Amino acid sequence: MLDKAGWISDSDPDYNAICDAGIIEADGHDYIFSLMTGMPDGESNRLLFEELAATIFDAREALNLQQ
Repeated sequence: MLDKAGWISDSDPDYNAICDAGIIEADGHDYIFSLMTGMPDGESNRLLFEELAATIFDAREALNLQQ
């Protein structure tokens, strides 16, 4: 997997973000994945971010079934 992560944590809510983008190889297929949020950086929010990313990526199977 190749990725580029980023985060900003500031007292001003307009300047908060957690993001990650990359190429993921799964089941013999390559996927481009990008996720950006307005959540401030922090341990608990990073865990939420990881759960959100996993949930979205797992949804690809349901999307493939509709084709």
